[in-house]
Amino acid sequence: MVNTEKRQAGFTLVELLVVIAIIGVLVALLLPAVQAAREAARRTQCLNQIRQVALACQNFESARKKFPSATDESTFSYIMQIVPYMEQANLSNQADLTTTWDNTNNLNALLGTSIPSLKCPSSPAQEVMYKAENPSEELEGEGRSHYLAVMGGKETCPENVEPFLVIGDCGTGGLAINGVMYWKGQAGFRQITDGSSNTFLIGEASWNLGSLLPWYVGVQETDINDLKNDSIAKTIHSGKNIFKDMTVGVIKGTEAANNPISSVEEVGANDASFGSFHTSGAHFAMADGSGQNIRENIDITVLRLLACRNDGQVVSLEDQ
Repeated sequence: MVNTEKRQAGFTLVELLVVIAIIGVLVALLLPAVQAAREAARRTQCLNQIRQVALACQNFESARKKFPSATDESTFSYIMQIVPYMEQANLSNQADLTTTWDNTNNLNALLGTSIPSLKCPSSPAQEVMYKAENPSEELEGEGRSHYLAVMGGKETCPENVEPFLVIGDCGTGGLAINGVMYWKGQAGFRQITDGSSNTFLIGEASWNLGSLLPWYVGVQETDINDLKNDSIAKTIHSGKNIFKDMTVGVIKGTEAANNPISSVEEVGANDASFGSFHTSGAHFAMADGSGQNIRENIDITVLRLLACRNDGQVVSLEDQ
């Protein structure tokens, strides 16, 4: 007797395993491309963010006829000076800008605040940061800024070699004052004689620099009378005087993340390397508002000249 029942079609176990293996191979092949596309998107976002910060600085210059200073006489950073131009005026309204950042009222208003657009999306979600009310303690937080003012370039310290002028105690690196935004800076577009498209304004430092102070701190020194006295301010020294906006050093990429110009333990020495977790180099915003990626193998002489507003030498981004 003939069996008229139809056999149900289906996969054998071997066939199913083969299909799963093929899917696994395809996923393995596609994953690097997906990750590369995501990193490209993060890099674009990071570049756009640093350009927006530069735009806020330009708006500040348009209103005040000078760019923000790296830190003001009340110890606040350049970012605190431009937050009204970043649609964050509430932050400056909450703070007492006539006194120092560690004033009790300022700590209550600002401690724990963060501005997401100041953080490069390619960096880790959590970073080590100094606890503002006690800088000897550390905490995990979102309060760091990845975009630092470029105060200028240095060749030697204490010798002041034109145009790379330096002030301060060389025991902690000294402070360059030949950039666009520097200690109690007064530079506007008129003072950028090298051309705004060839002069750094802001640099990316989103890699592992160790513990840094929050975005609103320009300098940890909080004796406001000393800071307002130029003769005393020029003798800034010791590891406690950590400038949020560091003098340009060298560019570091991911591969060199553990070898900054000064070690993580000595980040308070006013010298540090710009760098990122991108594939190569770091982003910079020029004084004209344009954004550029600067490779970590850029010639150090070119780097210093790009950081200087008035060196009088012909140098451009094409020379990196």
